[in-house]
Amino acid sequence: MKPGYFDEKLTLFEMHRALLNKFFCSNIESSEHRDEARFEKLHREYENRALDEVQVYRDVQAMEENRRMEGKAPRVAFPQ
Repeated sequence: MKPGYFDEKLTLFEMHRALLNKFFCSNIESSEHRDEARFEKLHREYENRALDEVQVYRDVQAMEENRRMEGKAPRVAFPQ
């Protein structure tokens, strides 16, 4: 057999290997994009449900201010 024959078959094999890899990578890429969108949505839901510590502080402070205006004793002391 001539060396050119093996070169041709090796080239054909490498071409098919590259096409298969391209297919698998494309398939995985689209799957990763779907996962990214799904997990991003879940993360936003968790963030929306989680208490914002600054907002909690402000809410408690407002409640304590209302108690002060009503002449009631404070339940929480805030550092000045």
